[in-house]
Amino acid sequence: MRRLWRARVAALRRFDRRLGGVDVDRQLLEPGVDQRLEPAPKLLARDGRRKARPARLELDGRDRRIPAAVAARVALCLGQRSEPPHARSVGPSPDGAGALVCDDAGMAVKAKELRHAVELDPGGTLRTEDGSALNTAEPWTPEHLLLAALLRCSVKALRYHADRAGIDVKVDSGGAASLVTKRESDGRYGVVGVDVSLDVELDPRPSVDDLAELLGKAERDCFIGASLRAEPSYHWSVGGVSFEAS
Repeated sequence: MRRLWRARVAALRRFDRRLGGVDVDRQLLEPGVDQRLEPAPKLLARDGRRKARPARLELDGRDRRIPAAVAARVALCLGQRSEPPHARSVGPSPDGAGALVCDDAGMAVKAKELRHAVELDPGGTLRTEDGSALNTAEPWTPEHLLLAALLRCSVKALRYHADRAGIDVKVDSGGAASLVTKRESDGRYGVVGVDVSLDVELDPRPSVDDLAELLGKAERDCFIGASLRAEPSYHWSVGGVSFEAS
C-alpha cells in the first residue's frame, strides 16, 4: 500500500510541474482555499479613510450640478435630531428625547392675530362681518361708538382675567368720557384724554394685592385702550369701594 501511495504522489508531483507549481500536498490532497484565486477581502474598507471634500464638478456631471460634501450630525429643526444623545438622563422623558422644535432659542414666535371688519350699507346701518347690525334708536357719532367700544372692551378684559382666577364678575354700571381737541405735538385734532369708570362686584373678592393685579391686567389688555394715543384713566368701584389699579 505504501508503494502504491508513493507512486500516486510522485505522479501528482510530475503533474504539478506541468501546471506551473501547484502545491500538490496542500492544494490537492488537503481541503482548503487557494488564496491566489480569491479576491482581496474588504475592498471597501479603505473608504473609511476618505474625508468630505469640497464640492466640485464631476466629469460625468452633464447636468452641471455640483455635488455637496456631506456633513455629519445635521439637525433638521424637526421633532427629532439627526442622532439622539445616548448619555444617561434622570428626567421623566426617555433617553434621546429632545425639544419638539428647533433648539434655536432666538427663533421668533409669531403673535396671535385677531381680525375684525365692519360694513356700512347704503341705508347707514353698520354690520359686522357676520351680518349683525348695530341697532340704535338714533345714529351714534364715531366718538360715541369709540367710547362704547372702550367700555365693552374693558369689561371683556376684566372678565377674561377674573375667569382665569375663578372669580365671577357682575357689572352694575359704567361710563366713559373723552376730550377731542388739537394736539400740541402735531397740531391735529384727536382724542387727548379719556376717563373710564366701572362699578363691579367680584365673587369671591380677592385680597388688596390680588385685586390691584386683576384690575391692572384688565386695563392693560383692553385692545381698544391700548390702541389709543391718549392712555385711558380708569376709576374702579368694587363692592361700593373706590379703587385705583395704578
